[in-house]
Amino acid sequence: MSWRGWGSIATFLFVYFTAAAVLFCYLNDLQWVVDEIIGFGLFFALGLGGAIVANATGAGGGVVFIPAFSSLGLYPSQVLATSILIQCFGMSAGAISWFISFKNRAVIFQRYQQFMVKAVITATLSSVTGALLSQWFFHFGARLPMLTLFSLLSIFFGLTLLVSIFYSESKSFFPKAVMSKGDYILLIPICFVGGVITSTISVGVGECLLVLLFLRRFPMQVSIFVAVCVSAINVIVCAPYQVFIAQSVAWDVVFFAAPAALVGGILGRFFALKLGASRVKVFCAVWILATGIAM
Repeated sequence: MSWRGWGSIATFLFVYFTAAAVLFCYLNDLQWVVDEIIGFGLFFALGLGGAIVANATGAGGGVVFIPAFSSLGLYPSQVLATSILIQCFGMSAGAISWFISFKNRAVIFQRYQQFMVKAVITATLSSVTGALLSQWFFHFGARLPMLTLFSLLSIFFGLTLLVSIFYSESKSFFPKAVMSKGDYILLIPICFVGGVITSTISVGVGECLLVLLFLRRFPMQVSIFVAVCVSAINVIVCAPYQVFIAQSVAWDVVFFAAPAALVGGILGRFFALKLGASRVKVFCAVWILATGIAM
């Protein structure tokens, strides 16, 4: 990406933060604002760290936000709604950052462009259908406590990712660039389930996609980009229900964490490129497994 491009992003972020700060201080007492900054400054760090992990691995920011917000005393409904709202910022920024990166690498972009478009569209249609049905009709999460479900699924995803890493490292595979019929057959139902899980614990579809694409031998960076894009669209679709129907969003947390998530979403790609394919896979698997066990 050119310096001009990064300058435009930096200018946008500066204007966004400045305008938000001025408006907020105008609408509220200045001393109250200072007290809030002291009391909730931790959430800025959580937003930054969660978005970096989410966009470096494609797993979704909930793998950081769910255990962190739960340990800080938020109610499960607040944890879910707040995590979804923050991810709307972080995952969207990450998807744009990854897209710009691939766009600037012409050879890779041309080779995988068709796959990325088809994978994102197919996975999005399937997962969004599952998420919306779950929110409005299934009420899947009501049958099992959110934190228990998060723990069980995190352990499952973490172990599955570790198995997929061993499977891919033990054999020499040439990365795929075209989706087969078998890929579509697996992608549609798995992403539907991933959408249902995402509407319930704010993560799920990203992990489902990562496991599937890793096992189907697609490149790591391309798989992360697809997972980030689909995760971003899913949390954006899930957000209106949490804001207007559930009304459980902790807005003071969002105020501090969302701007940090924008920055973390951009930085996540750099961490993924710096760590390399194998380290990212191991980090993602260990982090998901550890959070599941810790919960």
